Order: sequence, then C-alpha cells, then structure tokens
Amino acid sequence: MVRRTLLLPLAASCTWIDEEAYADRLAAEDCAGDCGLVVEEALPDTTHAEMQSGTSTLLHGTLQSQPVGRVSAVGTTDRFSGGITFVTGSTGWEGGNDSDAFQLEVPATCRVSMTADWGSAAADLDFGLWTNDGSNGWTDLFSQYGPGSCLASDKPSACESSVELEPDKEYQLLVLGYLGEGEEPYEVALEWLAP
Repeated sequence: MVRRTLLLPLAASCTWIDEEAYADRLAAEDCAGDCGLVVEEALPDTTHAEMQSGTSTLLHGTLQSQPVGRVSAVGTTDRFSGGITFVTGSTGWEGGNDSDAFQLEVPATCRVSMTADWGSAAADLDFGLWTNDGSNGWTDLFSQYGPGSCLASDKPSACESSVELEPDKEYQLLVLGYLGEGEEPYEVALEWLAP
C-alpha cells in the first residue's frame, strides 16, 4: 500500500503524491521552508477544548480535535488558520467562548517554534501545543518550557519549546478564545526545528 499525501500550495490546485515523493520534495534545496502543510479549520466547527482558568489545565473529556495526521519535516513550516467566535460579554476559557483543536503527529524527533496572529488587537487569543504527560494530564509545551508563553495577550504571539517532540505521540494544537467580540480570524505557523 502506498501512502499518499495531499499538498496544498497557496495558489495552485491540490496534488496527490506518494510518501517517497513528498519526502524528496521536503529534502529539496529549493524548498526554503515553504513546502509545509496548509490546514484550514474544518467547517462546520466541531472541535472543542476547555481549560481551567488560572492553572492552564486542559479539562478531561472536553477535547474534540480535527485530525491532521503527520506534519511536515524539520526545516519546514506548517500553517493553520480558522476563526474563533466569542460570546458577547464572556471573558475566559470557561465562559463559552469558542476554541479550536488540531491533532498532530511528528514524523521524527524535533523541536518547534510557533508564531500566532489574529485580526483585532483588542481580542485575546491563547495558543498552545499540548501533549499527554502520561498521568492522565496534558502539558502545554510552551507555557511550561519555552522562553515565552503563547498564553498571553501579546499580538502576535511567538514562542519556542526547548522540549523535543517525539514520533508516534499525539500532540494537540489548541486555539483558545479568552476575550473578544464576534468572529476573530487567526493564523498559526509551526516551524519544525532540529532537536
């Protein structure tokens, strides 16, 4: 069985190639980090995650993710986009504001740098890359280990994890609405770095 990968270039039609050709393309010198995945939030939005305010703890039983599968190789950047809908007058992760979740796997041991941006400077969106810590809990790789946390109101947010991500492990990219009004578009770039 040949595994096939869907490439989604920004200004071209979709092309299916087999896994070997995909690996060759990522290794090509002319790739320059632009050969990564482009993932859009699937609509209707059925993803969800709830956080416990003040503790950055992902609440059990609340996670519903959009499966992405294996992400790109070291030296590339994958891009995610979507929109968060805010409940009028609601502040916080537990106030009914929207959240998005993308389930990822890495092809090899690596580190990651994340940059996130959104439309309005008045809105507060939080971003994290989470992994199950093995004790029925989830750990945000950025807020726990990186030099900066993406659980902040800074726009754009940028953070890097010193923790190595491992293959055959589940990771969750979470986009959490904390404060805002109406619909807030966002973009997240995950740059995969050598360990």
